[in-house]
Amino acid sequence: RIPLALRDQVKEEVQKLQKKGVLEPITEPTSWVNQLVVTPKPNGKLRLCIDSRELNKALVRE
Repeated sequence: RIPLALRDQVKEEVQKLQKKGVLEPITEPTSWVNQLVVTPKPNGKLRLCIDSRELNKALVRE
């Protein structure tokens, strides 16, 4: 869950990343969804991270 106070900032950041081609919207159901973690940077901007622990568990190690 994203804190209400940060939602507008997160939305703006996600839109920027979509315009750059880093992210793309999901248009159909998917079984792989990672939790978004939002952390403020020292300069006041936001750092968007994902919690990929479940994805890492599913990877086949050599």
